[in-house]
Amino acid sequence: MNRFEVFSFTFSTSQPLAGPIEAGLDAIGFSLSGSNSELMYMVFALFPPEMQENFGSDNAQLIDYFKSTFMATSKPSSSTKKRKIGQIESMGEIVKSSIPVPSEIEIHLIDHSNENKICIGFKSFSELNSDTQNQIIDEILGNLQEI
Repeated sequence: MNRFEVFSFTFSTSQPLAGPIEAGLDAIGFSLSGSNSELMYMVFALFPPEMQENFGSDNAQLIDYFKSTFMATSKPSSSTKKRKIGQIESMGEIVKSSIPVPSEIEIHLIDHSNENKICIGFKSFSELNSDTQNQIIDEILGNLQEI
């Protein structure tokens, strides 16, 4: 298993992720590549209390900002997906996109013990079958722990 630390969280995965990669101010990314192309990337973005206030402490606005900034879409969610993040259940947004190539985006927003929020987004490309995609996301979110 490969172990990673992001902000004050840790997770493990059996996948050979590239990263961490700085994705912007308070944002860290990881990438999973296949033999000829990127199969998935994920971004963890930290929202401290001051930034949450700038968005009126509205989780929907934080997620919209995250989608447009880190997932390159402003489309509304087409469905939701329930996942276990550590010991809690999270309802994530699902967005289907075709620009620039077909992809599926899944976003979860979680609370941190120090009043920060962490937004976690996964963008999976069509070369990655949905069973493998779900296995990877379940594995990462399922063992995500605050340290």
